[in-house]
Amino acid sequence: MAPTSKIPLGNSAADMKRRSQGSEASTPGAHDHTWITSIVSEVKAGTVARSLVESAGGRLRFVYHHVYNGFAFDGPVGAAAVIRANANVTQVRRVRPRRSNGQDHRTYCPVSR
Repeated sequence: MAPTSKIPLGNSAADMKRRSQGSEASTPGAHDHTWITSIVSEVKAGTVARSLVESAGGRLRFVYHHVYNGFAFDGPVGAAAVIRANANVTQVRRVRPRRSNGQDHRTYCPVSR
């Protein structure tokens, strides 16, 4: 395996995003998890979901409007930490993959923080 070069990281938004993604920055999706996020009731999830997820380096999957005020996204652990730090977010939980018949099924049974 070839050695990887170290990139000095500053405090710009791009550097923080790269730092939150860790090694996943070079191979997108390599270590992504699916996350379920709850938003405070005063804010509609649809108005903040895309900007929160994209700024953290994740990929938006679903926005929940009716029974649940939140969204699901794919991203590394660092992206979940960045989203969790937002004042409008009440909870971020990883979705556990389940296997049956040799296939990976993502079920929305969240794992505790």
